Amino acid sequence: MKYQFHLTFPRSSGRYLMEAFFSIQPLQGFGEEGYELSHKSIISFLKQNGIVYGIQEKTIAKIIQEKTAKQELIALGVYPERGQDVYFEKLLDASENNFEKLLEVYDGHKETWFWPEFKKILISANTPLLRKYPPTLGSPGMSIRGELVSGLSGYDKSFPKLKNVKVSEEDKNLLVSTVEGYPVFNLPHSIVMQPIFVLERDITESHYYQGIVAVNGSVKDLIRLGAEGDIIVKGTVDAAVLISGGHILIGQGIKGKDTAILKASKSIRTGFAEHCTLEADYSIYAHDLIQSYSVALDAVHAENIIGGITRATGVVQASWIGSAGLNTQLAVGLNPYLEDKINLILRQIKAIDQHLAEIRNQISELVLKEKKGPDDIMLRHLRGRIPRFEFQLLSLQARLETLKKFQTEQALSEIKSLKRIHSGTELFMGEFEYYVEKNVNKPIVYKAGKYGVVSALAEA
Repeated sequence: MKYQFHLTFPRSSGRYLMEAFFSIQPLQGFGEEGYELSHKSIISFLKQNGIVYGIQEKTIAKIIQEKTAKQELIALGVYPERGQDVYFEKLLDASENNFEKLLEVYDGHKETWFWPEFKKILISANTPLLRKYPPTLGSPGMSIRGELVSGLSGYDKSFPKLKNVKVSEEDKNLLVSTVEGYPVFNLPHSIVMQPIFVLERDITESHYYQGIVAVNGSVKDLIRLGAEGDIIVKGTVDAAVLISGGHILIGQGIKGKDTAILKASKSIRTGFAEHCTLEADYSIYAHDLIQSYSVALDAVHAENIIGGITRATGVVQASWIGSAGLNTQLAVGLNPYLEDKINLILRQIKAIDQHLAEIRNQISELVLKEKKGPDDIMLRHLRGRIPRFEFQLLSLQARLETLKKFQTEQALSEIKSLKRIHSGTELFMGEFEYYVEKNVNKPIVYKAGKYGVVSALAEA
């Protein structure tokens, strides 16, 4: 008996054939041309169709024995392997969060603390910061037609967004600093080289610093101190305004005189804070919060909260809360400040996206319509603006991601007193209000229940 042989291939075979499937059908009529069902005839048929590699001998033997075959895998090539993906190596032992690194030598709860030796952590310009190891090619494969198939390259990724950092002129896979300062890694998103301005004196004049500012002294009344990065003050802050693009660390405390305002894009940490306003996009850490208005989009941790209003999205925790004769209000959960901040960042992201689109359209018109070359002044100007806006966009997206995380955790909000909460303290948790009618001299935690605020004993 003779048979008709059929070959089929996967639809998504691509350039190289890696698999072949074999079927047979017996011929019923006399005189029809076909093949004898034998090892030699099957091999010959495969070669006629260009299949010379990866032939499955066990499959052929099975077909001959059973005299049937329907879409049997008759040939299988060797698939190429993917190489190693790109990876980055930090060349400095620098914390991804310079705030945490400085906390190793700082504790706002102590009466005195060691002033960090900033000059020892300063990195000079042209210092290697990050090395990129490009993706590699994987092992090659072989098609069923005997063709060598090149290995696949690992996944590539461009350098993070940079500020005060550049690609080395000698090595395209190396990033180096362009200014003296401290590197802040936020991989895989960005690397920022923050200049550090160390002021060995009290601050008696207003100024804005494009980097980290460290004051080995105090900030006096009626001063406005701003910084792109962290603000670190060894002494006290009087009736002044501090606005930081990073964290704020105060060694002693804040004597606000109902005038001081401290705003941080990250966290605030201080010894004491009295008669002032604190606003932190992350958390607030203090020993004493006295008659102050404190808002954190994440949490507030203090030893004593006496008077004033303290609001957080997640947790407010203190050892001693409230005092006789002073109205103390604590609020957690639904935080309108968090909603406003998220909406503000969304508007800023939209504006930058639109601006980038306009710049790219201008570049397209110059290149495609006006046929401008790469050395055209306007073209170079427009292309030079893109990295700055991309960095701003990335920074905003990272902040938005963090704030949305706080937003998802607000359902788990709580107020925790570790030692005592004084009678008269008012608690606001979501849509519920609670008035503490008598002193509670033991660890207790308050949470929003289904019908109101519920309390339970807490671990000290």
